[in-house]
Amino acid sequence: MTRVARGLLNCLALLLAPAAILSSSFASAGEQDLEHFERAWSRLDRPVASLHVERTWVWGPEPITGVLGPDSDLVPAGIERAVYYDKARMHFPAGAGDGQFADVPANGRLVAEMISGSVQLAVRQFTQHQPAAINVVGDASDPDGITYAALAELRTAEPFDEDAPLVTLLRPDGSTAIVDSLADHEVTASVLDGATNHRIASVFWEFLTSTGPVWADGNFVEEPLFPDPLALTGSPLTEAYWVEAQVGGVRDLVLLQCFESRCMTFTPSNPEAWQVEFNNAGAHYLDWRESFGGLPDPEPTAPEEPPLPKATFHTAAGTTPTMTLEVAATRASRQCGLMHRTELPADQGMLFVYEEDTIGGFWNCNTFIPLTLAWIDADGTIIGLSDMDHQTPGQPQIPVSTYPPGPYRFVIEANRGWFAEHGVVPGDRVDLSDALARGDTSPNSLCLQLGLDCR
Repeated sequence: MTRVARGLLNCLALLLAPAAILSSSFASAGEQDLEHFERAWSRLDRPVASLHVERTWVWGPEPITGVLGPDSDLVPAGIERAVYYDKARMHFPAGAGDGQFADVPANGRLVAEMISGSVQLAVRQFTQHQPAAINVVGDASDPDGITYAALAELRTAEPFDEDAPLVTLLRPDGSTAIVDSLADHEVTASVLDGATNHRIASVFWEFLTSTGPVWADGNFVEEPLFPDPLALTGSPLTEAYWVEAQVGGVRDLVLLQCFESRCMTFTPSNPEAWQVEFNNAGAHYLDWRESFGGLPDPEPTAPEEPPLPKATFHTAAGTTPTMTLEVAATRASRQCGLMHRTELPADQGMLFVYEEDTIGGFWNCNTFIPLTLAWIDADGTIIGLSDMDHQTPGQPQIPVSTYPPGPYRFVIEANRGWFAEHGVVPGDRVDLSDALARGDTSPNSLCLQLGLDCR
């Protein structure tokens, strides 16, 4: 682990010359690495470092590791290079050179891993560890702090009512209490994220959709800080809870909400510009990984992943071929689909489930597998089959959309030619009961790492 000492950089020097200091922190990195990481850091944090604006750091004042390559156990498969900051990991996908890097990079599901204990190595490959017994907010030495491990049971809690005042206090043991006086802070449960069924606190949603100074093309300009509000946080893993945290030895009231990649805090006693902040998820993640040396526990406790459900096709010829299916039944997993995959098992596909009939097309952004789409109505009848062209990893993309012949309720994406090989044609029926009973089974973690935009 090539971690940079916290005292290595002088804060005053950082404020005077943030770009130069950032470059010195990457002394071992190549010029191309410097360009991409410095550009991504500068957009949101150069205005803070130069005192052009007062607001929370998005990444942090300086990197806390060097540039890590794919041979590092702190860099998941599919990541070309990464850097850790106090607030998060900044990384870019493999094969994204030659000007294909995004201005807003991905930052991984660090918080999701610390809460679950499950470290992702590749798309469907994980190692299991103990969840992080590290305080999410406040002093690391606080014996009554709220740890990532303590949040695990809250992931399945029901969302608060829309626009309801946030008045729930979370205790260190994971229990909660209603404190009516907390309504005085005028924070409510706002937008519902359908992917995880949690509402985002109003103060956090206001920040994530706010406009302010950013560094772009050598100037400070006013732009939305986050064009996609959840691009750097992921979906919320919990509701927002009030906690009593010890900060600098003083106990204070803090609103806390954890997302897949970062946690956010709201501290009413802070100066207004610093009331909403990101926690130090990047530094916490490094401390957690260092605690077990980057290696899996000798006896992993995670249960084996259950087998995928099957669909049975009933063809006009009287045959009944079957296919195993990943199920994409949430907005996030449907949006991700088979993006960034390079292969699909021979008799496996992905089922897209919609709550009502729809007519939208499917585009092939970051789709590297030649596919055939089966458009299916609510009764399980195949109304049409469409081939989808695939993209080439690392090459410029010109995405195109594939459209259905009519309204559909379900879509199955399968390897090109599978339906023809098994004699499945429009008008045939498919039994999806097994797949629909299982609910969502498709991981969208790779898209959270590598992004949904075309590269």
